[in-house]
Amino acid sequence: MAVLLQACGGRVAIPVLQYNALDQAFTCEHLKAEFNLNKQKFTALDAEEEQRNIGNTTQLFLGSPLLLDLTSTLDKERAALQTRNEQIKKLGIAKNCPPFEAVPAEKA
Repeated sequence: MAVLLQACGGRVAIPVLQYNALDQAFTCEHLKAEFNLNKQKFTALDAEEEQRNIGNTTQLFLGSPLLLDLTSTLDKERAALQTRNEQIKKLGIAKNCPPFEAVPAEKA
């Protein structure tokens, strides 16, 4: 099934929204948790990109250039995460939260 999805040119981007309807209700702890979760998502996107590149290389060597994933899905999702984290930082400043430091992602 995964091979068939790759044949469709990759997956559809699911970017996070810059604003959340509950932003004003979030506490500093909520904001910090979301900020750190988004940082971990960056790591997951990097791993996904590495797998995509391996898949593209394999498809190229197998002579199946039509199956290459040339979408900008990962770039769109990275940009959305960056924009959301900037918004979270602004909210944190407005709420007098301590600066957010990303926790290191756990190694698998």
